[in-house]
Amino acid sequence: MHRTLETIDLGENGAAYITTRLSELRWYGGPLETFCDALADLVRTKAGKVVTNLPIGLGHEQVHAFESGGVLPSNPDPSGILHLPDGSAMLPIESVFDEEFARLRARLLSAPNLACVVVDPQSRRGDPCLDENWETMFYAGDGVYQLVTSATSDELAERALNAAPHWADLIVLSSAPPKLSAERSVDPTDLKACAEAALEITCSAYDGEGYITWRAPPPCCAAE
Repeated sequence: MHRTLETIDLGENGAAYITTRLSELRWYGGPLETFCDALADLVRTKAGKVVTNLPIGLGHEQVHAFESGGVLPSNPDPSGILHLPDGSAMLPIESVFDEEFARLRARLLSAPNLACVVVDPQSRRGDPCLDENWETMFYAGDGVYQLVTSATSDELAERALNAAPHWADLIVLSSAPPKLSAERSVDPTDLKACAEAALEITCSAYDGEGYITWRAPPPCCAAE
């Protein structure tokens, strides 16, 4: 479902939310710690812009309640409750993922030198439940990541961008994609360089209904 969304500037509050999310993810350790630290340094030192894309007409308090859902009128919709065999129930949550996917996909197709790195902090190399046949999957240490480029099919790209649970979503658009070995491994130094060249840092927000994105300043303004 594609909605009409408006881009809202979140200022310092949005930047603080992203750095907080990065500080939470860094505690998974390994190369992810260095990756998140490099991203947080960008947010703190570069005059970037932090935005979200949400339905038109939301109030200031609702837009800035980053941890709370309810920003989409369709949530919650009791008619969508799924009753499971064990007697429990699950209510699917609508999100703006389709719009975010279309935006990132268009960005990659317009600039083939860019790539998206998706963090999956809970997975580890060798996990029995891990589908290692994903063409987008790669490793840094024991950590699991996804790499999406302009050459990635729509199906695989959508699957990769949805790989992590919404509370852990971290998608980084970079001009320095990591170089994969034959075993689909990446040197931690290369992963850090990818973070240092980030053009966008996107985290899930609004209880999984939306996203908050830090955007690097244009090249002409980067040194200001």
